[in-house]
Amino acid sequence: SKDVETMLLEPIEETLRPYRKANARLSSFFPDKKLVQYDAGKLQTLAQLLRKLKQEGHRTLIFTQMSKMLDILEAFLNIHGYTYLRLDGATGVDRRQRYMDRFNND
Repeated sequence: SKDVETMLLEPIEETLRPYRKANARLSSFFPDKKLVQYDAGKLQTLAQLLRKLKQEGHRTLIFTQMSKMLDILEAFLNIHGYTYLRLDGATGVDRRQRYMDRFNND
C-alpha cells in the first residue's frame, strides 16, 4: 500500500537529501543563471578557488550568516556541478550532528 511505501522511502529520501546534486532554489532568480558568478567579484574568486581545491582533492566548508546568501551559493554550486551539503537554521540539531559526522568521515 502507499502508506508502507511512503514509510520505506522517507528514510532514504531524508538520507540522500544532503548529498543531492546542487539545485538552484526557486526563490533565487537570475536572468541568466550562468552569469551568477559575474554578479559579484567574490563569486568569481570563489569559482577559481573551488576549482583549484577540487583539483587538489580538498573538500570545502563555507559559512555565511544569511540564508539568502546560501540560496545564491546553492545556485552557483549547481551551475558549476558541485555536490554540496547545506546546513542552515532549518536543520535540526540531531540531523546537523549526523551531517557533520558524515562530512568529517567521508
